This record gives sequence, structure tokens and C-alpha cells, in this order.
Amino acid sequence: MDEHKKLLQYCAICRGYKAPRSHHCSKCGRCVLKLEHHCPWINNCVGHRNQVFFVRFLASAVIGCTHATIILSICIYRTLDMIWWSGPLRKGSPSFAIDSIYVFFSAIFAFSFSLGVIVSVGALLYVQLKVVFKNKTTIEDYICMKAESRDREIEFVYPYDLGWKENLRQIFSNGSFPLGNGVWWPVREGCDQFTFTIEQLEQKALKRQLAREVIVVRDFPGGICGAWRHGLMVQICQPLSEEPRVKVQKGERWLVTRGNKRWVYGVKHIDDHLMQQNGGELHRLEETANEKLDSKTLDTSAIRPPRGWFPRMCARPKSE
Repeated sequence: MDEHKKLLQYCAICRGYKAPRSHHCSKCGRCVLKLEHHCPWINNCVGHRNQVFFVRFLASAVIGCTHATIILSICIYRTLDMIWWSGPLRKGSPSFAIDSIYVFFSAIFAFSFSLGVIVSVGALLYVQLKVVFKNKTTIEDYICMKAESRDREIEFVYPYDLGWKENLRQIFSNGSFPLGNGVWWPVREGCDQFTFTIEQLEQKALKRQLAREVIVVRDFPGGICGAWRHGLMVQICQPLSEEPRVKVQKGERWLVTRGNKRWVYGVKHIDDHLMQQNGGELHRLEETANEKLDSKTLDTSAIRPPRGWFPRMCARPKSE
């Protein structure tokens, strides 16, 4: 409906309005309902329809590796007890003892691997259960953190937190699939379907307002290994993010929105006349272009400019 368009986010890549709680996945190239994250293990996004399977997968991996770790630790202990502590002349071999050196070292390797899975996957399972109990995703948890930290007259209320029991029922109570259709969600009293989306739009507007324009003074070829020429510490201290290391060239203008000591994240500057044509809103440019061009010939690179991380030393503020 037309009255809802002003309350929804527009995706220039998918050329459509996003449903509440939806986000665009750059790896899959599409918008995903209630996007949690893109998981390389399953080569797919974790979202509304498969989040329950992903949580069960993590829990099964942790439980299975815990079981394997217990059995392997008993076998290794009994073997060491038979060799070193009880002595080789002990009558009869203790149960669970390993009688081959190759099997013994394989058991040690399997024990180490299982223990590593428990620690790493267990940490991921903890994060997943933490957000599930609050009926959030990791992306929404980050958005809520920013919403609570910025100055505002009215306290921000996360609209989808219905209490931990109801939150769990939303995901696990319907067999293999969660409740709901992924578009309309039950919300708390005093909130509506667009409360969270409006907060996202306000945060994006604030980010554009606080963005700093810089001019590139040194070329950067892009890629994770492209920072060696800018120093060893720049190469080592890269941001812990899957976002791309984008190519920049001398003389380009970029809008920097965040960064750290050695890296900055920015968006390539859009020509001023394009911004004037669509009144500062990118989806207006898309709608105008759709009226003139066939969808197969429309160049979305003019609508969604390159964005990513590049070394801080490659750019200088425009005022300088």
C-alpha cells in the first residue's frame, strides 16, 4: 500500500520495499525475511524459515562432541594408566584401553578436535540462544544497541520482545517451522508493525548526517591482502568484519561513516545532480529509472555505489 511505503526501507538491489525485519544479504544477492546472518557452513542465509534448524544443528553438534569428548578422554586415560602408571605387567587390560599407537594418536587428535568444536560452536550456540530468548537476531541486537545509546526524548522499546516463554514459542512450538509468515509479527502493546523499521530509517538518516566526506590521496587495490604496501600493522590489524575491502583510487570522494585506528568504512560519493533528482532518497531515483528503462538494462551500480573498508591513510578529510 502507498501509505506504507514511507514507513518501509527500500532495497535498490532487489528493487522493492523490504518487509519489517528483513535485510539484504550481499552474499546471496537478495533480501531475506528476518535475516540472522549468512552462514558459510550451510552456504545459505539463516533467517525466518530455517533459524530453528540452525539452532538445532548447533545444539546437536555441541551435544555430540561433548559425548565424544567424554568417551575419548576415558580411553586416553585408561591407556596412559596401563602404560605408565599401572605398568605393563598388570594382569589383563583395563576396559576402554587403546592397544595401538596409531589409534592412540588418532584418539588424541579427535579429542582435540571435539574439544575445539565444543568451545567454538558452543559460543555460537550461546549467542543464538541469547537472542532467541529476546526474540531478536544478531543484526537486530546491534540495531537495538545503537538505538539505546543515542539521545532521544522517548525511550526505545523493542517491539518484538513478548517475554521469554512466548519468544521461544514463536520459534520452537510449531514443529519444524516457526510461527508467522515472516512479514507480519506480533508486537508489544504500544508498538506497531513499523516501530522497528522507523527506528532503522532514523538511524540511517543520522548516519548520513554524520558522515564525513574524504578525498582519496593514495590508491588501494582492495582485497584482504592488498594492504601490505601500506604497512605491516595495517595488514595485520584489519577490522573483524566480513564486509569487503574495497578498491579506491586517488581523487575519488567517499563518505566515511565509521572506522578504527587504521581502517575506515565508507560509501563512494554519488554525483550531486543524481542526489538532486531524487531529493536525497535513493529509491526515488530507482522509481524514476524504472519508468524509462527496462529492468534488464537498468544499471544498479548507479543506484547502489561501492562501499567497504579501506586504509585510513589512503584518504584525507575534504577540508584539508
